[in-house]
Amino acid sequence: NTDGFYSYTIQIEDLTGTTTETGFDVTVNAGTPIEAELTTTLLLNQAGDPGHGALDLDEGLEAGVSTDGATTKEQTEIRDMGLDCTIPAPGLNWRRQIASTNGAELRKVDLSAVENFTFDGVTTKEEIIGAFETGFTLADGEAVNCGNGTTTTATNVSDVVTADELFVVKNSAGTRYYLLKVISVNETDMDNEDWYEISVKY
Repeated sequence: NTDGFYSYTIQIEDLTGTTTETGFDVTVNAGTPIEAELTTTLLLNQAGDPGHGALDLDEGLEAGVSTDGATTKEQTEIRDMGLDCTIPAPGLNWRRQIASTNGAELRKVDLSAVENFTFDGVTTKEEIIGAFETGFTLADGEAVNCGNGTTTTATNVSDVVTADELFVVKNSAGTRYYLLKVISVNETDMDNEDWYEISVKY
């Protein structure tokens, strides 16, 4: 059934022909369908080329953490955390961590708190909001510029990201929630062209 109020009547007849009726009402609220799904969205290492390293979850477009790219940096909700400067370059020094940007909030989905929750199975906004409300909160941290040693505060920094992990993001206005599935994490050792492949629903 679609959303609405429904009344049902059941009539029972015994062997003598005597009938009786009972009724009940049901209110159906199937939830608000998701607006969009983005697949094969890429987030690149923020230590790579300018204009990459932060992601607009509405359009799936990248910007830099401090520079514009295919979209403006102000439109992004998440970022990559760049390099671990304690590991000499060239080498596998990509942190493989993400964080929130521009007042958005990033949480990791707690699968023990949302029964039978899968990215493919989510069809409503309410499911995404529920996963956010029960998700693991993430502490703030620091991103380091390995070139000059300067640090910047980053909000809601994840642990090392692995394929198949699920995250939820609330935008800065609190009006939109995004479900993220990490499809793959792809590391290179020479050029800072590392990247995540991410699917998004909101």
